[in-house]
Formats: sequence, C-alpha cells, structure tokens
Amino acid sequence: MADAASAAGAASGTTGHTRQQRVDALKTARKAQRAERAILLAEAKADREYRAARSARRPSSVAAEPPALEAASAAPSLLGVPSAHEVAAPATLEPLRVLERSTSLAERASRLHVRMPSGESIEVPFDRDRPVEELLELVGIELLRIHSVEALVELYTLLDRSRFPPAELDDAEGTFGEAGLCGGAMLVLQRRDATLQQGKPRKPRVPKRAPPKPQHAPTTLLAVAGGRIVGTLCGSYTFADEAFRRAGMLLLVGEPTAAGDAALAALQPQLHNLSFAFRLPSTDAHGRPASLVSWTDDVYEVLQGLVREHALLLIRAIVGHGVAADACLAYAQQYGHGASCPTRQLVLLSGSHAEGRASRWPAVDWRLLSIVGAADGTSLTNVELFHVRHRPCTPGASKVRLLEGADRSYAGAAAATAAATINDWLEGARRLDDSDMNYWSIYGSVTPPASLDRLLLAAAAIDDTPLVGTMARAAEIQLECLADDLQLSDAMCSWSEKRLRDYFEAGGA
Repeated sequence: MADAASAAGAASGTTGHTRQQRVDALKTARKAQRAERAILLAEAKADREYRAARSARRPSSVAAEPPALEAASAAPSLLGVPSAHEVAAPATLEPLRVLERSTSLAERASRLHVRMPSGESIEVPFDRDRPVEELLELVGIELLRIHSVEALVELYTLLDRSRFPPAELDDAEGTFGEAGLCGGAMLVLQRRDATLQQGKPRKPRVPKRAPPKPQHAPTTLLAVAGGRIVGTLCGSYTFADEAFRRAGMLLLVGEPTAAGDAALAALQPQLHNLSFAFRLPSTDAHGRPASLVSWTDDVYEVLQGLVREHALLLIRAIVGHGVAADACLAYAQQYGHGASCPTRQLVLLSGSHAEGRASRWPAVDWRLLSIVGAADGTSLTNVELFHVRHRPCTPGASKVRLLEGADRSYAGAAAATAAATINDWLEGARRLDDSDMNYWSIYGSVTPPASLDRLLLAAAAIDDTPLVGTMARAAEIQLECLADDLQLSDAMCSWSEKRLRDYFEAGGA
C-alpha cells in the first residue's frame, strides 16, 4: 500500500511539472508576440512620422526676429525666470560622425543614409538643426579626401532620393530641416558626369572588335530548257514592295565570252533582287551554231520555263550584256507585246542597240535603261541615237547612263556603280528625280547639249522608208501592227511607212 501511494505521488508530481513547463512556454510565446507587436507598432509610428515630415516641410528661409525682440529675449529676466529664448536655445551639437549600420527599423528611421560613389552605404545621425555643410565636409573632406567643400560640389552632386524628382543638396540650403530632410531619408553622392548605379560600380568592359566577315549571297545552280541551259540563282526573293526595294526577281543574260562571264559574276551578288544568271549557249537547240535568232528563242524559253515552274513568280526585269543585250532587245521586240511576256523592263549593258537604224521600241509600255562603259568598245553615238529617236513617243521610259572607266567586263568599282544604277532604276529611289534620270550622267549635266538637236535631225534624216501613198497601204500597215482600234486619216498618206508603224506601235502617241 505504501509503494502504491508513493507511485501515485510521483506520477502526480511529474504531471504537475509538465503542466508548469507548458505554462512557462505559453508565457514565453505571449511575451514574444507582445514584443513583435510592439516592433510593428513602432514601425508604423515611424512610418507615419516619416510621411508627416515629408508632407509638412518647413520653408527654406526663416524670417529673422526684430532687433528689439532679440535684445529683449537676450536680457535676463527681472523676476529671475529664464526667458523664452533661453528656454528654446538648442544644446551644442556633437560633431557629425559615421555610425555603425543598424538592423533596427526604429534606429534606421532616425538616421540619414548616404550612398557613396563606391557603392558603399553609410549612416549618420539626423538632426533638423544640423547644417548641410557639415554633412558635405564629412563625406568630402574626411571620407573622399577632397580639400574643400567647393571642390566637392564641383565634382560631385548630393541627391535627395526621398523626393520625386530627386533634388540636389548644397551648402547654401542651411540645416537639414530647412533642406526638407527627415529621418530615414536616402541620399546619393555621385559624380556629375555619371549615372546612378546599383551596388558597386562595374569594371569597364573593352569590346572586342572583330573584323566584319564578308557576306556572301546564297547561290544555287538551276537547269532550264530541258537541261541545255544551266544558270545560277543568287539572292533572296522579295514578296512585297518596300520603300527602296521591289518584289520579284531579275533575269541576267551574258554573252558567251570571258568578258560576259566576268560581268555576270561581278554584278549578280550586288543586285538587291533574286536573280537568275546564265550564259548564252554556243549552239541552238538543234546543235547548229547559235545566232541572234536562236538566242532570242533561248531567252523566251528560259522565261517561260521559270514561269511554268513558279506560277506566281514575278519577273521584275531582264538584264542583258553585250551580244546578249541585243538578244534581249530582239526578244522584247518580238514577244514583248504579248500577254505571255512576264516583264516590261529591260536593261542593256554595252549593247549595240542594233546599230541604231533597224532597232525599234519593243512596245509602248516598256521601259529601257542603257548602261555604256566609256572603255567597252560600244559606239556611244548608236546608243544616243536609239534613245533620241524613241524618246518623243515614250516620254520618261528611256534612260541612259555612261560609266567612266568601265570596260566590257565591268571590273573593279565599275561593277558596284552599274549594280547601284540598276537597283536605283528598278526601285525608283527617292533621291533620283526626273531631271536626274532623264539625262543621268551621259551628258554631264541636267541640260542636254547642243549636239542633241543634231542627233534629232540625224534621226529624222535616217528615215529612208517609202511613203505610205494610199489609204489601202495604210490599212495594210495597220493590220500588220494589230492597231485596229486606231483611226486612219488622209494625212497618213503623206507619212513614211516607218513613221506610221511607229505611230501604231506606240498606241497612237
């Protein structure tokens, strides 16, 4: 019985001890909650004081007391009671110093925080009556080792980041209170020629400048005309017109010579549009030696093959070089009026223009650009004569460009100049107006020379075709030119047959 009683007493003692531990733990938890609540209340109070101080800043200047009032306040009281001036006199301020950084929100709210140019942040005590100049002396003379405040202000600026926008502080603003500062404000000291950085300044990186790599346009070999003609595709296709670039592709045709191969190789990579370049074959489709007629058919077959392969493909223009330019001109004259012709623009590089006499304009809606090298062996008179003869009936569609120093292969800088001329003409560059493009540089000025009038007379004198004579002959020529929609007149009987054909082919212009 005694053992049972002692065991029961021990159990009750253990239970009481455990209960006491729980009570103590609850008390400790409650104390921690009250302390945490007190911290939160202190933070809220500091935040309210900070907001109130920001919204109610004192003016930058304080009115001086009247001299009489100042003398009265400075005199001792007759009753032995200290005056109001003696009561309100501030105590002597301790020298401003850098404090150790604190993690307490209450202490941080009672200090000023200054971020130095190195990225380090310091804390100093805040007092409304402390001069701003003292803070500048601390950061400038003691920390940055600058000999004077004036030198510090010239090199650095002290910004108050607690305002928006941040305001600069200087030694002329008086005390902290007069400058509008309050406890917890963040100040930033930075150089006047620098931007604000977060953290420590980064080391300047020296960019590594590698030499630019040459950009090569992608090229692909393409066989057309049953594999008899193999050409090179170069560049990328553009589907939509842009400000200085037009959609579509170009067809480049070179003469079967070394100069023709060199000209195609130099020009094709510098053109803005996708281009297909090929060399005229030395034989026709039946194995016979090639001629101007067979080359004309080759140009037609290549164009039809490209259109059949890609039904939505837009051919922007045909560019012919040398003998190939004459073949392209013959193609435009023979097939250019039909609906199967996919383009109405032709560029002739060093072409003979059929010696100026037998050549005629392809159709009324065609545009032609002739580029002649000063050293390519082409007769400039034939080129001028061709364009002078057709300019009256095709205004604005005839352009000529003379390249000084260019030979037949367009080597060196002549290739870039010729490619830029073709790009500008096709894209209608805004910097080229009608006066620039009409006489471009073949005459050396915008105004045509006096020799142009002689060329016009020569073009009229070359017309050695017979007169029409009768209305029946005029009707036959009208039928040959497929100009049934144009009216005949009796005056046409006195015209030459060439003049009447040119009239019908130009659509009555």
